[in-house]
Amino acid sequence: MKSITFLALLLALPLIGQAQFDSLRMRCVGRWNSENPTDNPGISRYSDVWGYAADGREYGIIGSRDSIHFIDVTEPYQLRRVNSFAGTGSTTWRDFKTYDHYAFAGSERSGEGLFVFDLQYLPDSVVQVTRTTQFWPRSHNIFVDTATARLYGIGSLGGTGTDLKILDISDPTSITELASLNLPYDYIHDAYVRNDTVYASHGDFNTTLNEFVIYDCTSGTDCDQIGLKTSYAQEGYNHSSWVTDDGSHVIWADESRNRSLKMASLTVDPTEDPDERIQIGTPHLFRSKLLEATTGDTTSIAHNPYIKGDSVYISYYHDGIVVFDISDPTDVTLAAYYDTYPENTSYNGFQGAWGCYPYLPSGRILGSDRSRGLFLLETKSCDSYPSNVWIGPADGEWNDSPSNWSQARFPEACDHVIIPAGKNVALLSGKQGYGSLLTVENGGQLLMQSSSQLTVRYRY
Repeated sequence: MKSITFLALLLALPLIGQAQFDSLRMRCVGRWNSENPTDNPGISRYSDVWGYAADGREYGIIGSRDSIHFIDVTEPYQLRRVNSFAGTGSTTWRDFKTYDHYAFAGSERSGEGLFVFDLQYLPDSVVQVTRTTQFWPRSHNIFVDTATARLYGIGSLGGTGTDLKILDISDPTSITELASLNLPYDYIHDAYVRNDTVYASHGDFNTTLNEFVIYDCTSGTDCDQIGLKTSYAQEGYNHSSWVTDDGSHVIWADESRNRSLKMASLTVDPTEDPDERIQIGTPHLFRSKLLEATTGDTTSIAHNPYIKGDSVYISYYHDGIVVFDISDPTDVTLAAYYDTYPENTSYNGFQGAWGCYPYLPSGRILGSDRSRGLFLLETKSCDSYPSNVWIGPADGEWNDSPSNWSQARFPEACDHVIIPAGKNVALLSGKQGYGSLLTVENGGQLLMQSSSQLTVRYRY
C-alpha cells in the first residue's frame, strides 16, 4: 500500500473536477427549497436566515420573496417545513431574530411592518401573534439585544424620518417604543448590538461616506457616539459587522466587489474625546478567493459575518458559506467552505449566499442561498473518520471499458476510501485547480484521508 505521506502530498495539490458543490472541510447534510427540485441559479428568491432551538430540536427561519418559512432541521437529510406565513407582497429583503420563544420578522416591503411569531408550540406549529405597522412600515434589518430585551429597527424605516428605532420587547405580546432617533451619520444599513452598545454600519452607495460607528444606547431613549472609523484600507459600502465573544475585536464586511473583510481591535481609552473613547484599530484584511485557481479572479464580495469562538462564518456572494480561523487576529486563515453557487465564473452581481447562522446547539450551520434556499451544513476537522467507504459499484466490479470513465459517488469530507489494487483513480474536486491520476499498486487497498469533498472517477 502506498504511504500516507505520499498521498497527503498528492491531495495537497490543487485539484479540478465536476463536484456539484465544491467544499473544504464542510458538507451539506440537508437542503430545503420551497420550489424543489428546481434550483434556478441566478434568480433571487430567498433572503436571510436565522435559527432557533428548544426541547432538543433545532429550526431554521428563512425568507422567500412572498413568505416566512419555519423549517425543522433537527434530523439531517430530513428537513421538514412546519409553517409558512405569507407577507403582504413580494420582496427580496426579509430579516429575522428571536427572543425567548418568539421570532420577529422585518422586511423592506412597504406596509408590511413587523411580524411577531410564538414558537412555544413547536415542533407542531408556529403561531402568528401580530403584524404591526405601529413602529415602522418597513425596515432593512432588525437586531435583538437579548440581554436587555430590546429590538433595534434599522435601515429604510419607510419615511419615518429616523435612522434607528429602539423597542422594548420584554413582553413580546405588548411591545413599546423607547426611542426614535436621528443619528449624526444618517442612514444605518445594518447593526450588531450587545449590552446596549450598537456597532453601526452607515453604508451609503450615493456618497463617499461609509462610516463604522459605535454608539452607547444604555438609556434606551438616546444614543451617544463612543467610537468612529471614517477611513480605512479597501473601504467600500460598509454593510454589517459582528464582535468577538470577548469584545476585543470587531469584523465588518464592505458589500462591494474586490473588498476584503476587516478585523480590527477595540480598546477603551478614557483619555480620548468621549465620541471616540473606544478606539478602533487598523484593520487586518482577509478574503475568500475560490475563483483564483481557475480564473485568477480574487474580487469577491462578502455579505454578512457571524463570529463564534475562534471562527468567523461569512455568507459570501458567489463563494457560499466560508469559515475563517480568527484565533490570531493578525493572521486570519481559511478553515472551511461550502460553495452554494458553483455556477459562478466571476464575482459580478450579487448571487449566492445571503445569510448564515452558526449557533445551533448541534454545531451545524444554517446558510441561505438567494436561489437555492436553505442549506444545513457541518464542518469536519478530520480528527476522526467514519467507517471505510467502498468507491465503485455495489458489487465491487469496476468499469470494464478501458476508455470509458464512470462517475462513482461523492465521498464526504474525511471519508476513508478503499480502492482495489491495480486500478487507476482520478481525484477531482470543484474549483481547485488541476487533475491528478494515481495508480494503486500491490496491497489491495489504499487509505485516502481527504479534507474536502471529492468526485471520484475510475477506469482500468
